[in-house]
Amino acid sequence: MKVFVDGTAVTLGPTQLVAQGGEANIYDVGAGRVLKLWKAPDDPDLAGDAEAIAAAAARLDEQQHKLAALPPGLPAA
Repeated sequence: MKVFVDGTAVTLGPTQLVAQGGEANIYDVGAGRVLKLWKAPDDPDLAGDAEAIAAAAARLDEQQHKLAALPPGLPAA
């Protein structure tokens, strides 16, 4: 899977997977940084669990609103 981190394409695969949970997976993206990738409603881990699928959809929607609400000019660290 390819994602963008700070404008740079990063390919995520099983070797970068650090931790796996019910709502997200954590990947090592190098340089001492990790990426928390929320599971989408169509993630195979959620298949057949209507409650988890609905929760994933709600979580992704909520995160988009939270990110947009962050003030500009925050420090990098």
